[in-house]
Amino acid sequence: ARVFGDGFDEGGLVSDDQGRITYSNAAYAALTRAASANDLRTIGRIFAGNQEATESMFRLSEAARTRQSAEAEIRTAQPIGAADGGARWYRVKVRPLAFVPDRGSEGHRLTAWRIADVTRERDAQESSFQELQQVVTFLDHAPAGFFSADAGGRITYLNATLADWLGYDLAKFEAGGIRLKDIVQGQ
Repeated sequence: ARVFGDGFDEGGLVSDDQGRITYSNAAYAALTRAASANDLRTIGRIFAGNQEATESMFRLSEAARTRQSAEAEIRTAQPIGAADGGARWYRVKVRPLAFVPDRGSEGHRLTAWRIADVTRERDAQESSFQELQQVVTFLDHAPAGFFSADAGGRITYLNATLADWLGYDLAKFEAGGIRLKDIVQGQ
């Protein structure tokens, strides 16, 4: 199991039902800037002082407690364990592992946590969204009418120019609420 976990690019951590770390991979240590085993902290402790992470960490911790799987993306003002370096996004996943019996005791449950820095992925998504927003803004203000329709002939997009020509209030436009045949028939 250790060889398997050590091969992950994502940080991996296993904790018991008391919150003690039973395993972490090298990627976890590197991501959390833990120089030694004594420096390792649980996911909950890493994000404990981050107000933006409170709700997500509550959901993840509750999922771990109730033996459910969950995932969240958490934004931090700077990288984990660093005083500066700009905002970062982390994807954190939790899932229960099997019950591990101990000799002579009731045993304990293990929980697997994974964490990855997804800042580049989020930046790429934001960039794509901004580009799409610029295209939509251009289309809305173009001196020509544009629309898109689904296979059933329902208009899913209508630019401001065409809406004005047809006498539709764009603020009240609902995707799929107008059919092409209604426009052609003048209804």
